[in-house]
Amino acid sequence: GTGGAGVGTRDGSRRDMLTTEPPVVSLAALREGDIATLKTLRSALRDGPGYFTLDAEVAIPSSLVTECYDRARSFFALPLDVKTCY
Repeated sequence: GTGGAGVGTRDGSRRDMLTTEPPVVSLAALREGDIATLKTLRSALRDGPGYFTLDAEVAIPSSLVTECYDRARSFFALPLDVKTCY
């Protein structure tokens, strides 16, 4: 393979994207409408790298995270014909 060489993106190559650290976006700051955080999010998605890390440690209760994982496990344990109904 080419290892990503020559594969274009908006502002560089795939190789550049893979070595770019994603910005950290605070869910709490987004909920508060923090303009700087909104600009960081927009820039990450529009200009690159195309993804971000969501810091939601204090914004999402651990019980909700556990419930989401439990529901995901339950869903993926369903037979395929049942899952396709969703």
